Amino acid sequence: MAAKQFDVVISGASYAGLALARGLQQAFEGSLRIALIDKAAGPVAANDTRAFAIWAGAKNVLEALGAWAALDALAEPMTSIEITDSALDDALRPSLLTYSAMTSEGDIAGYMVPGSALHEALYGTLGHDPNITWIAPAEATGLKVETGVVKVELADGQLLTASLLVAA
Repeated sequence: MAAKQFDVVISGASYAGLALARGLQQAFEGSLRIALIDKAAGPVAANDTRAFAIWAGAKNVLEALGAWAALDALAEPMTSIEITDSALDDALRPSLLTYSAMTSEGDIAGYMVPGSALHEALYGTLGHDPNITWIAPAEATGLKVETGVVKVELADGQLLTASLLVAA
């Protein structure tokens, strides 16, 4: 089987992998050929019931990637943080630490965002980019590094080559 050639292979198409693919395409103006390898059955939103705290710096990155607009209506602002070691059912819940989640200018410093919405927003930034190839479901099982090239073997026997491999 002939090797498929890419500039970058990203193994893992969750939050970090999707954000990296988008950032690389922005930085290189869409000229990179990127392979996204993922164990999931394809480029669909993860069924993730977690929520993520997105702080100002990460929000700025998501804005620059073009993902924040899809999250803005779903993002719940955090105005304060209270840390305790008691259970929600406890009659008394003494605080160990409380602090404001507002900037010195009075702006919201953090937001809670549903994990599945974050995944959908990041995936949505990739659109139908013809230079991004989804290889899924798939798993990288072998790696060989040579001068100037990385060879990645997949469980199904496919061989991918690239100048850069990222495990995301």
